[in-house]
Amino acid sequence: MFRPALVLAAVAVSGPALADCAPFTLTSDSSTRKVRHVDAGQGGLGDLRIGSRLVQLDGKPKGEKHWVGMVLGSGDDAPALFNRVWRLDDGEIHARQMVGIVSEPSDTSRPSIGDGGAVIIGGSGDYQGATGNVTVDLEGTSVTYIFDINCD
Repeated sequence: MFRPALVLAAVAVSGPALADCAPFTLTSDSSTRKVRHVDAGQGGLGDLRIGSRLVQLDGKPKGEKHWVGMVLGSGDDAPALFNRVWRLDDGEIHARQMVGIVSEPSDTSRPSIGDGGAVIIGGSGDYQGATGNVTVDLEGTSVTYIFDINCD
């Protein structure tokens, strides 16, 4: 019998703050969004939502955003835990977010990040030791990610 399990790992990385680790904004439109649904066969519980999209800084390519979300319940308002990674040309930013799925888990046509944003839990490269928050502005087919980030 399949029993969904949630395994969380935290890695602490210390190091000097980097000059490039300061608040910034990335944008993306839906033309590069790719999402798939993995059905765990438990009425939503344990289902995964996996995706990626390209992101830009000042209209120029900066990297990709990737995510994996696991549905932690069943029903229309089931919570889901998302791990989000922005793989940028100068490092990675890792964030985690708990959201209520706004549609059936298999409906991949709608974004799942929600307005509450995500908590930054670390990074690499220029974002080593990153903390802070990412808030999201969804408008039409565009998404704006606002990074309130610090690498002290």
